[in-house]
Amino acid sequence: MAGSNREAYKSIWEEGEKTGKLQLPTEQIRDLLGEEFPPEVWVVDQLIPDEGVAILSGSPGSFKTWLYMEIAVKVAEGRLVFGHFNTKQTGVLVVDEESGRRRLQKRFRQLGANDDTPIHYMSRIGYKMNQLYADGIVQKAQELEVGLIIFDSFTRFIGEKADENASGDMAELMDYYRQLADAGFSVLILHHNRKEAGGQFNNPAQSLRGSSDILASVDCHIAVSRVGQSEFVKLVQTKNRDVWEPVPFELRFQENASEFEYVGAAKSSAERHREFLDKVIETVITYPGLTKTQLTKQAKAQGIAAGLKKIGDFIDELVLNGELDMQEADRNGQKYYPIASAAKTQ
Repeated sequence: MAGSNREAYKSIWEEGEKTGKLQLPTEQIRDLLGEEFPPEVWVVDQLIPDEGVAILSGSPGSFKTWLYMEIAVKVAEGRLVFGHFNTKQTGVLVVDEESGRRRLQKRFRQLGANDDTPIHYMSRIGYKMNQLYADGIVQKAQELEVGLIIFDSFTRFIGEKADENASGDMAELMDYYRQLADAGFSVLILHHNRKEAGGQFNNPAQSLRGSSDILASVDCHIAVSRVGQSEFVKLVQTKNRDVWEPVPFELRFQENASEFEYVGAAKSSAERHREFLDKVIETVITYPGLTKTQLTKQAKAQGIAAGLKKIGDFIDELVLNGELDMQEADRNGQKYYPIASAAKTQ
């Protein structure tokens, strides 16, 4: 039965139920080895496979919605996602149970969508995922000629009697999404992470909330993390069935930005902290003789993504390390912070 599909096996099962005998089809390995498959294709290179199921998870406030919206716009227009990852141009269907029409409009406008962008959507219709709904989505997606279907978010599509932590319930639910992939569509599902101290998780592969069957059922999983109100988000791909997982990377998204900026390979907290310290030193070099208050505000203006109190702590740390001098500035007792002699010679 080379090239058989789900419908063919369904017919065999139905016939078996009628006759009381199940005629199981088998193939020989030569059938598999001799079959020609099309080359592997990605809707978003290395991140979202063509005809596969991917899941994007993060804590509240981690830019998940913004991320999927940029993916939708860039895939629909055939442009680079995050300015870095190639896309396969195709129409997109968004099944939204989180944002609502007003927020969708505002954010899609900010991300550059226009009247001709081939994105279709359904918003807050309240349907739960079952066989009838999955079949309906397949039919509609075929009519619209879309290739990517995005669900926001996973929890909203779980039936009232299903348990997110029950293996059997989640295996059944994930099978509906797999049916969409088997029908020729790429599927991206948004999901929430488990609650962890500080909004972070030690093992991104175990960050997904709910049964382990959720992670087991997808082809790719991308975990998103953001510290506080930082402009930076870190993306870690914990699972990829088709290629080696790419190195974790960071993106930057500012308040009025029209897209995410690809920063590069993710940095450790220590590396990021050192970058902040170096920016303070650069500010002192450029603007010598400032008081602490002036220096703090100037460093913020120079692009240090931290609060004023935090920048003040950076200044104190540099003085303590001998990388900045603290000297009397004038009769009012203000101090300024020229580069220390030790720092000059480094």
